[in-house]
Formats: sequence, structure tokens, C-alpha cells
Amino acid sequence: MINRLLNKTSIATLLASVSMLATTPALAAEEQATVNYTGRDKVEYDYAYALGVQATVYGWAPVMMDVALELQTSVDAPMDNGQAPVNQIGPITRLWDHRDRSYTTPNNDTLYLQAWADLEDEPLVLFVPEIKDRYWIEQIVDMYTESVVDLGNATVGDQGGYFVLAKRGYEGELPEGVEVHYSNTRYIWLAGRLGVENAQDEEKST
Repeated sequence: MINRLLNKTSIATLLASVSMLATTPALAAEEQATVNYTGRDKVEYDYAYALGVQATVYGWAPVMMDVALELQTSVDAPMDNGQAPVNQIGPITRLWDHRDRSYTTPNNDTLYLQAWADLEDEPLVLFVPEIKDRYWIEQIVDMYTESVVDLGNATVGDQGGYFVLAKRGYEGELPEGVEVHYSNTRYIWLAGRLGVENAQDEEKST
């Protein structure tokens, strides 16, 4: 799946990342102490360094998101640890603790569910059931981790509903009377969270 992102942008980013390893601030300072850049050489050095930083910042997110996409969708059916094939939801049916590594700092009062969706050929229709008296959010981001939409108590309320997720530029038919949210990238990540209070509440939520 990594090949999906091996285009001009990501190749330039990877090359810039390699360049950055040789031009971290500490190494750059040491190098400049032995090589006195002046005039045109100094301008070219500063430009190359600034370009490498910008390319790395721009391209790091989609490369790492593609790694996560490959790892979290490399199963044949949804698992109870959050893994699931593309366009399927992987529910996590227990509260996480220090042993879990899929999220950097998982909450111990939150049930997670996640999905990776491919919007290249057609939009995705997402149904959210009615969720009353409980914190919930479905955070949806593109491959640059830019927000597509955050569905939750604060934006939707507890009534739920149907929502369409489409790639920007899609010109096909769309359901009438349904909110449509557009992604700038083909793949999106849906990270759902459902608040729970204790072990008994966890059993009711799963």
C-alpha cells in the first residue's frame, strides 16, 4: 500500500527527510563551524535547509498515515482491537490500558472504534444511531490529518443520522437531504470515541 503515496511529493519528502538527518541544528552548527559559508554558498545552504524542513513538515503526515492505514486494515474481517478491512468499522470492545499501543495515549474511560475509508470510486454513507446521555464523537480526517468533519454531541447532538463522505470533486449522484462532507484525499480515517463511566457502564455500551 505504500506505493500509493510514492508520487513526486512523497519522494521529495523522503529525500528531504534523509537530508534533514544530515542537517539537524546540532550537526548544522558543527558543520558551519568548520565550513564558513559566505555569499552564494550561504544563500544556497540556507535555502536547501529551509526547503527540507518545509517538505518534511508537509509530507510527514500522509506518509505516516499510509503506514497506519496498511497496518490497521491488514485483516480479512473486523477485529475487536480496532483493525478492519477498508470501508469497514473495527470496534474496540474493551477499555484500553498501558498494554495497548494503537493510540499513543488512550483514555481509560473511552471505548474506541475506527475505520479507514476509500472514497475514490464512490462516496461512503455513514449512519450514526441515536446516542443519549453519553459523550461521543466521530472524528474524520484526511491523509494530511486535516479535519473533514467532527460528528459528535457538540455538532450533531444525540439524534444521530445519516452523513455522506465524498472525495472533493465527486460529480455523481448524492442522496437528497443528507449532509455531505468532502475530503481532499482519497483515503480518510474515522476515529470514533464513546465515553463510559465504569465497568458496568462499559458492558452496556458494547
